[in-house]
Order: sequence, then structure tokens, then C-alpha cells
Amino acid sequence: MPTDLHAQGNGERLVALRELFGLRLLDLSEILEVGTSFLSKVERGYKPFPEDLMLRAASHFDLPRTFFSVVPMHLDEAVQTFKKNANATVADEKRISRFHKEASRVFRTVSEGTAYRTAEFPDENDFDPDDIDGLAAIMRACMGLGSSGPVLNSIRCLERYGIGVVDALDEIVMERARQDHVGISMPHASASRPLVAVVTALEGAEKRFTVMHELGHILMDRGITAPVMRRRDIVEKRADRFARAMLLPASDMKEQISPTLNLHGYLRIKSEFGVRVDMIVKRGEELGLLDAHRAKSLYIQRSSSGWSRDEPVEVANETPILLKQGLHKSYGQNPAAAAASEVGTAAAWIRRWAALEDDVGTRAEVIDLAEHRSRRNSGHGLRR
Repeated sequence: MPTDLHAQGNGERLVALRELFGLRLLDLSEILEVGTSFLSKVERGYKPFPEDLMLRAASHFDLPRTFFSVVPMHLDEAVQTFKKNANATVADEKRISRFHKEASRVFRTVSEGTAYRTAEFPDENDFDPDDIDGLAAIMRACMGLGSSGPVLNSIRCLERYGIGVVDALDEIVMERARQDHVGISMPHASASRPLVAVVTALEGAEKRFTVMHELGHILMDRGITAPVMRRRDIVEKRADRFARAMLLPASDMKEQISPTLNLHGYLRIKSEFGVRVDMIVKRGEELGLLDAHRAKSLYIQRSSSGWSRDEPVEVANETPILLKQGLHKSYGQNPAAAAASEVGTAAAWIRRWAALEDDVGTRAEVIDLAEHRSRRNSGHGLRR
């Protein structure tokens, strides 16, 4: 069995590094100028993690030395829930998963350091998992929202309750036009400072829905033991229904939705509640206000009108503030570098997650694998 070598550095963090930067073992060995066999043994804890190797990796990837000393907590081993589509790749999923764990550790550290409130969730034995509307009513009451009316700011709603929210989790995904991954959370029975992350650029209504969808996972999937692999899985459908129930209270919908309401009439509901028209129609169907035939007709009309690509009525973009406030409170005016060193993650990532405008760090150099191969073949550099 591997021995405890974490005092010298945690080799598993090299695996984290590779997944964060999308590198194979061979790629990283060439960058760090060590053999793949040696590197593999360090990753698995069979060999010590040399200080010079840590410093070389930290320098190349613009990371603090402490990145390589992080030892995962039991919360970091919880199953993560993704809101994604069928085109999502395994490599992207690994990278996003790692980024979420890094951001979760940052939020947890800052939240604890500032003594911010913890999130207190209803005991799973106190609600029926099949009664989604009942659970939404409980959470609306806990969050001080009341039984009716719109959620004015979904992100602030979670933050006030002690749940962290991060925008722009992964820069690579944010720059893409397509939305393969949307949101991520990590439900766990003992997680009192959870983090919801928005993975990609979303318009206002979709972001609000994604945030509430992930809240649904945190509440209902604390005992999940395996990742959800399909968008149509019952776990995903249940989280979608919870989001609709939170954002579109039954009492309000019963007053506004009817079989005779035309497609444009749903835009009025969208402007008040900040939810896409197709989700409002689905909510009406769930509540028995629309039959399947009428709902299908509205979906077809929406698609034919081009609303699937560009739906009228812009919903204001919501942005998180809790992490940013906590970082400033804990580390002062320019918190990224100090926080990065303490938590063991990249200052550039913290700046992005908290939308900080302090001292701007440099990005890690572009990895030129051809150059590293050439240097390796010429005998330049240390080989272990």
C-alpha cells in the first residue's frame, strides 16, 4: 500500500493537475522532464514527491507550492451532479469536476474563516421525495420567500442561505458557443457550506433555472452513490421539476395559466417570474392546467417562432457576490494571491470565480509539447 507521503507533497495532486489542464501522463512527464514511470509512482503514492519537482510544476503552471500539499477531505469525495447534454466529453467532465472541487474548497475556507452562516437543510426524513411541490414550499419558507410571488434574485437567495455560487467556473467552456455542461453541485449529507457552480455562459432565465436545479440536487440527492449519466435520468428530471416549483409557485400559476392563453401571453409570465416559456408551459402541464395536447401545441409554436434560439423578453443577468465579499473580509483589498497560497489553488482561478478586479496575475505559459519532446530527445533536463 502507498505510504503517507503528504508531508512532502500529495502525489494525487498531480492527477488533479493533469485533469485541470487536460494533460496525459506522458504530456506532464515531458513538461516536468521526468520519466512517466517515476511520475506515475509519485501520483499513486509509491514514491515521495520531490520538492524540486513540486517547485518546477508550481512555476510552470503558475500555482502556489501549497497546491501540491492539499489532502482531500471526505466532502471532496462526494458524487457530483452535472447539468449537461449528450455531447459532454469525459475530458471536459473531469476538468469541470476538478474545478468545482477547487472552487468548493475556496468557498468552504472563506465561509468558515468569516463565520458566515451555514446552510441548514430539511432532514430527508421530513419530506416526501416524490412531493416536489411540498419540498419547494418548505424551502421557500426557509428562505423567507413566502408561498407565492417571484424569486427576485435566485443567486442571492442561495447566498443568503449559506450556499456559495460561482459563475464562470471553467474559462475554456465559457468561451465556447455550445453548452455541453451547464451547472454542477456536490450533494452530501454533511455539507453545510455547499457550492453551486454555473459552468458556461447562460442568459438570465437559464442561469436562474440552473441555480435552482442544482439546489434541488443538494436537497434531494444527498445519498447519491454514482454519477448521473443521462440528462433524462429521473434524478435530473426531479431536479428540473424542483426548479420549476421554486420559481413558478403553484398558486401563481393557477391564476395565470389557462388552456386559452396564447403563446405571447406566456411572455408576460416570463417577465414577472424570470423563467423561459417552455418551462412555464411544462409547469402548467405538471399542475394539470394544460393537457398534453395543448402543451405540445405551445412547444411547436415556440419552436416555429424561433424562440428556441432567441426567446423574447430579456431576463436580467444575476451575478454572485458572497465569495468576493468573503475574500475581501478575510484577505483584504487584493485577496487572490493570499487566498491561493492558503487554500492551495491558482490565484487566477480565484479572480475569475469571485470576479475580482485586484492585481492581475499571469496565465500559465502555453504548453508546447513538441518543444518539450525535442528537449527530452536531446538529453536536456533532469530525467528520473
